[in-house]
Amino acid sequence: MGKHTEGTEEGGATGPAIPAAKLVGEVVVMRAHVGDRLVIGQERAGLVIGVPAGDGSPPYIVKWLKDGHIAMVQPDQYARIVPAGQPVNTARKPGEKAVRRPGETA
Repeated sequence: MGKHTEGTEEGGATGPAIPAAKLVGEVVVMRAHVGDRLVIGQERAGLVIGVPAGDGSPPYIVKWLKDGHIAMVQPDQYARIVPAGQPVNTARKPGEKAVRRPGETA
């Protein structure tokens, strides 16, 4: 599960993984923007309300949807970013490429 600087809170969204990341060798680099959603496992979902790093990398400031708690989160391997406006439960088909924002590069 994600690592928090404050307590353990839960959200309520489920769905298959939709990585908002790029593959660099064997390392996946996660990127987020304010308004995206962070989904951890199948039990927690939160709204990204802050991205301190200019390149969109973690940690993120997240408001958990279930109870409104705000925490700084360092996502782990079970986390995924769902771009703003995209349904949480949308999955890519095998071989389908990730959705990219205008101006974003692979």
